[in-house]
Amino acid sequence: MTGLRRLLFLALVVAVATVPPLASADSAWLPLTPYPRWSGRSLDLPTEKFRAIRSQQEWGDLWRLAEPNPSLQADQGIPPPDVDFTKSMMLVAALGTRPSGGYRVLIEGAFDFGTAIEVYVVEVRPGPDCAVITVITHPIVIALIPRSDRPVRFHIDTADVTCKATRSVAEGRSSNNRWSGP
Repeated sequence: MTGLRRLLFLALVVAVATVPPLASADSAWLPLTPYPRWSGRSLDLPTEKFRAIRSQQEWGDLWRLAEPNPSLQADQGIPPPDVDFTKSMMLVAALGTRPSGGYRVLIEGAFDFGTAIEVYVVEVRPGPDCAVITVITHPIVIALIPRSDRPVRFHIDTADVTCKATRSVAEGRSSNNRWSGP
């Protein structure tokens, strides 16, 4: 049996040695910082936008696209908050107009492949059994990553929430547990 184990070990070593690396030495997950001055306020972008912003001018252009919003008053000439674009660039993931509450957008991570940066985004949608507010929403998330001139590609996945999957626990028994112990 030891001969078979050596053969399997040798085959594994050869296989690992011949597979090209998935990421090169200059590839890495980038530190992702939620935009610190956002504070949960809304920038009402009526259309879907997934962008990397590298200058105050680009940030201002996006800011001016926002629909009138009394909390930010982008339409009243108030300039966008300053960002140090010499050190950071901004990732914007905006879903555009949605018919109700319950929608969210998350930036899961950003990976620098050495030739391009890939940003992984998840759109969270409420399921048909979810109670949501009946108001038009514009889900958006903004994050900062270290500045780069590499191209940025966004990959968007969706996740549908099922609100029937909730459960409650009382006296050690779960409401969705089929066990009917003592």
